[in-house]
Amino acid sequence: MTVARSLLYLSFIYAALAGVVLAALAMNPTVPIGMGILVAVVYFNVIFPLAAIWGQHHEWLRLWVFLLPLSLMMILPDWFLSAQLDVLVFPSTGSPYIGTVPIFMAGMWTIPLVLVVWLADHAKSWGSYLVAGIVSAVMFWGSEAIAWRIPIWHAQNVRQIEHVALYLLVPEVILGMTTLAAYRWSGRRGLMTRLMAAYLVMMIYLGQVAGFYFIVERIGSLDVLWRLPAFGVSLTTGGLTTLG
Repeated sequence: MTVARSLLYLSFIYAALAGVVLAALAMNPTVPIGMGILVAVVYFNVIFPLAAIWGQHHEWLRLWVFLLPLSLMMILPDWFLSAQLDVLVFPSTGSPYIGTVPIFMAGMWTIPLVLVVWLADHAKSWGSYLVAGIVSAVMFWGSEAIAWRIPIWHAQNVRQIEHVALYLLVPEVILGMTTLAAYRWSGRRGLMTRLMAAYLVMMIYLGQVAGFYFIVERIGSLDVLWRLPAFGVSLTTGGLTTLG
């Protein structure tokens, strides 16, 4: 069995088991759904490296060693969005929290990013970054569209399309690209280099979400986009008006 086929099989098995866990929780509301999600996330982060070791898929293990610290660091952007900007809500699901973020989020980012980086890295060309962006869009935009139904998280106080916050559209695409670039640069280097690369990816994402939130929700919501005082006019969403 090829490495790629092994990864697809593993992903399918995990998705099936996670689906069974969530379905069982849905039928038994006395069990907190957050604890079920936490079990599923821990399961993935245990079974994936074990499968890598058992199958001698060394690249899987390198990828997981890079992505797990990144996933832990991604608590910070979620915390910023939920506590500071108040645009992201994590409903009470029975899971322990780190600040305003459920603890299962600390390991959840590894699950989609494994597929993003693996599929894109095997394109072996500059087109691989396009692949990373496309797969990121499918994975993350899809997650945003369905997470509110479970519920795991949902956006608030921002512009949305089908529950997908507009300010996240570009940052989540760029996240896949930067993660791929950082893994390619640091994946075979020492632990500290990998940690620094993961930290840079997280900070780039944090800067992107903050920047695009400002562009989409603040600049985009202003009646006056810019002024031309030298000419005594103001360009507004309704057209040109005279100042003063």
